[in-house]
Amino acid sequence: MANEIVFYVTDCGNSPVLDFIGQQNEKEQAKITSYLFALAERGNSLPANYVKHLEQGVWELRPEYGGTEFRLFYFTIIENTIVMLHAIKKKSQKTPRRDLALAIKRKKEFDI
Repeated sequence: MANEIVFYVTDCGNSPVLDFIGQQNEKEQAKITSYLFALAERGNSLPANYVKHLEQGVWELRPEYGGTEFRLFYFTIIENTIVMLHAIKKKSQKTPRRDLALAIKRKKEFDI
């Protein structure tokens, strides 16, 4: 069964992940989109070069194009719904703590 991918929306009505994707060039957008389609099809069962569990239920989708690594932070809610929380261009070996903290903060808005 395929997953539904939804995008976190701020109180102002913006979607940080969609805005991030829209700022990339056409080929980078295509690569990111192909990873999103794979995530929708297979969820967290994708291989480690596609997804990685970070902490507190937050995962990262790991597309790369032309030597640039992207990270899209997400979590799964209500069985087959994946919520995309935050996205970055990765510039260091480790995932920046503040970006992970922001994704965790956004995820907590969904906790009941």
